[in-house]
Amino acid sequence: MAKDLVGIYNLALSAAGTQSKVSLPTEVSREAEICNRWYESVRDQILCAAFWSSCKGICSPAVVSERDYGIAWATGAPQPPWRFMYAMPADFLYPRYTDLFQMFEMGDNEGSPVMFTNQEAPTFLYTKKQTTPSAWSADLFMAMVQGLAAHI
Repeated sequence: MAKDLVGIYNLALSAAGTQSKVSLPTEVSREAEICNRWYESVRDQILCAAFWSSCKGICSPAVVSERDYGIAWATGAPQPPWRFMYAMPADFLYPRYTDLFQMFEMGDNEGSPVMFTNQEAPTFLYTKKQTTPSAWSADLFMAMVQGLAAHI
């Protein structure tokens, strides 16, 4: 079975006990519709469930703002008690840790995910949104099949 979306769909349908198969994810069929309905949310949930080797991301995030403790807190500054607000990369899905294992908190800045921390210039490890099944490890691929089957 190919490590692609059609392969995931067909293995999940089989694990769910159906005889039906799909040829394309975009085909007009009840099976494809159900798989498409659940796929993205199940994928993201499974990617977040473990720090899969094929989905590890590392970055030195860009500073969005730094809090000046000499003045009163204002909108746009990192939320108290944090000193820095860092932007997350576009492929960010789930936080893991910083290189110095410093405390941090995830938040939102105008619809974009940000990290609040007191660590200056951290290296941040995270789960990236790896959407290409052929890049996944075998255990992640099968976890995706089983997760999708459970929702079918």
